[in-house]
Amino acid sequence: AMGTMFGDESKEFDVKTKFRLGYNEASNIVNSDPTTSILPQSYKDLIVSKLVQNEFTLRIFGPTILGDSSKNVQVNMNGNSITITKPTGGTATYTFNNSIKTGAKGVLNNLKAMPLAAPQLTFGTIFGTTLAVRYLPSVKISEDLGEFKYTGFGIQHNPAVWLPFALPLDFSVGYFTQKMTVGKYFEAKATTMGAYVSKKLGWGALNITPYGGFAVESSNVDVKYDFVLTGVPDTKGNPNTTIPITFNLEGENKSRITVGASIKILLFNINADYSIGKYKIFSGGVSVII
Repeated sequence: AMGTMFGDESKEFDVKTKFRLGYNEASNIVNSDPTTSILPQSYKDLIVSKLVQNEFTLRIFGPTILGDSSKNVQVNMNGNSITITKPTGGTATYTFNNSIKTGAKGVLNNLKAMPLAAPQLTFGTIFGTTLAVRYLPSVKISEDLGEFKYTGFGIQHNPAVWLPFALPLDFSVGYFTQKMTVGKYFEAKATTMGAYVSKKLGWGALNITPYGGFAVESSNVDVKYDFVLTGVPDTKGNPNTTIPITFNLEGENKSRITVGASIKILLFNINADYSIGKYKIFSGGVSVII
């Protein structure tokens, strides 16, 4: 079992980015702006039509998926202007600075830590090498999102088995990787490579082993989904325009220091450790040694 801890900076965002408004968003902007909300409907329709035809640099801010579930993500027009041809002749320019609430909200309500648990089988040691495998059966989240899947494996080797003399500490190097997917929309991969030291204190059936290590790691998330612009006809005559969205995010953790300990009592081993990096990670486990 493990948990990644999040600070307040991970629970809200505030960015300026290129964005196309759908019909509903454009209508909300026009109807909430003090200047345009009082215009005749024929003017409003022209403004909305103009808004959905253009891409604007907008300010988008609010809760992330970790954030407050009572707050909505908002879109601010950020001083963008449009010019329309008036029904009565001539042109008119309108500048917008108002914000509208979208339907997107925080989901995990200021979650302090993201938990994850998975069964693990560890085989070894054979010539100083152990192999660990993690696997979760597929779990259906919803009809829309599909299934959650999780797999991982790792290998760890103690080079001291090849030395003709004993070292004062146990030493190992390891490589671990894992992958999580949610339907066809989301895939996250993480890999870590590091060196670790430990020292067993006690006897075979009852002992405690402090350990520590340093690792370099990488992670990335691939996201893909369809964004539907409502009320914006596409080139094929459909009433809405579907835009495929794909992007990749690189993880901020690049290295970490881990400290922890394990306690063995007969066939049972209990361990807990704390990893220090950009994001702090606590992990622990109970295993049966056969």
